[in-house]
Amino acid sequence: SAPASRVECVVETPASSEGPARILQITLLPKISPKACTAFLDLIESGYFDGVFIFRVISGFVVQWGFRPSWVWGTGRDAKKTAKSISDAVHKNSLSNTRGTLAFAGSSTTQVFINLGDNSRLDAEGFRPFATVSESGLVLADSMFAYKGG
Repeated sequence: SAPASRVECVVETPASSEGPARILQITLLPKISPKACTAFLDLIESGYFDGVFIFRVISGFVVQWGFRPSWVWGTGRDAKKTAKSISDAVHKNSLSNTRGTLAFAGSSTTQVFINLGDNSRLDAEGFRPFATVSESGLVLADSMFAYKGG
């Protein structure tokens, strides 16, 4: 069966910031990239992304998360064993890496990124989006640059 088309992810703000957690709304595109959508939902449902830190934020380029080394999970639950084949997200679909799209950072990975700008140059490298992020989600992603950690 086709995966659900809309997913809401809660993005928790740092403890020192003010305000409630924010919602990042993602619309999956299963007709374009069904394996990638299913793999993403499987990662969510397994709890893989729970507590994962955003580890790459580059203004005008990407916000990336999903790296969880085996020492966090304990024995046997590292990214290589959790990741599923998402071959249809690599070199297979026609969606370009434009602002507001979500893509996996490889063909067998748990890492995903939101494109914050026009990154169509990534298309030739095989990174193909499988979802879009709502405008409010892009505002949230853009606001990560304003946070001054302490």
